[in-house]
Amino acid sequence: MHRLTCFASVLSLCVVLCAGVGAQAQELSFAPAKGMFLVAAPRLIDPNFSKTVVLLLEANESGALGLVVNRPSTVTLGRAFTIFGQTPIAEHPVHYGGPLEPRQVYVLLRTATPLEGTQRIRGDIYVTTKVNALWRAKDEHWGANRWRAIAGYAGWAPRQLQGEIERGDWRVLPADEHSLFEVPTLAMWTELWRQLDGLWVDG
Repeated sequence: MHRLTCFASVLSLCVVLCAGVGAQAQELSFAPAKGMFLVAAPRLIDPNFSKTVVLLLEANESGALGLVVNRPSTVTLGRAFTIFGQTPIAEHPVHYGGPLEPRQVYVLLRTATPLEGTQRIRGDIYVTTKVNALWRAKDEHWGANRWRAIAGYAGWAPRQLQGEIERGDWRVLPADEHSLFEVPTLAMWTELWRQLDGLWVDG
């Protein structure tokens, strides 16, 4: 009888602890929205998105649109746009933004002063499809931690992204300038997943 009582007490304690962890995970969960990162779970093996970080530019009842931000390509800015061929930023890579519309180029900028034709995404993160915005980066000698050129994008139909999140393919957290522009691109997924791994509990 004593053993049964002890077992029941331990079981009750486990239930309480698990409930607390579950509540914490729920509190730390974020909904997909403009200005959020999608961080691919290790289980996601789709070659387009395996170990990627996506910055959401839009997410609503009509669907979602985002840019993969941690996949530099072998194509340089100078090769993609001859107007940059003899400039200091010509050797910077154009990043792969997703499987859709690979000829469409987006420019992410980190600035406290909005430029004409840019849209604020979150904090000091802005986006534009006007490639000439990079002339400011050139003229003001911005380093690679202030801008990024991205070709293509990722898109989801209504409810599609939410279904993938519920399935465990993605985790969501607020985007920040440091992770986007200062963490080495190829280390971004590992760094963000390490942060997430301490905050979320797999279901």
